[in-house]
Amino acid sequence: SDLDGTSSGKMNFEDGYTVSGAIGYTPAFTVSPTGKARFEAEFMRQDNDTDRASLGGVTAPAPGDITVNAFMANAYYDFALANSRWAPYVGGGIGIATVSLD
Repeated sequence: SDLDGTSSGKMNFEDGYTVSGAIGYTPAFTVSPTGKARFEAEFMRQDNDTDRASLGGVTAPAPGDITVNAFMANAYYDFALANSRWAPYVGGGIGIATVSLD
C-alpha cells in the first residue's frame, strides 16, 4: 500500500484471508412479465498481518495487522427475455467499511 501524508512511503503485508457472504430476497410484488427486482445484504471481512514499512527511504519491520469490515446493501433488476437462458440486469449498492490498523 502507498502511504501519503507529510512524507510518502509504502507498507507491505503478509498473506491473509478474506471472508464474505450475502443473503438476498426477491419480493413477490416485484416480479412482472418484464423482469423482477431483487435485494441483497452483504458482509466482508479481510485480515492481513503487516510485514514492513518504508518511509523517507528507511525500511523497518512493522509488526501488527490490518482488518477491514465492509457492509453493503445492493439492489438488482433482472430483465426478462422471452425464450432465453440469459437475463441481463442492472444493479447498484451502497455500503460502509471500517479499517483498523494495529
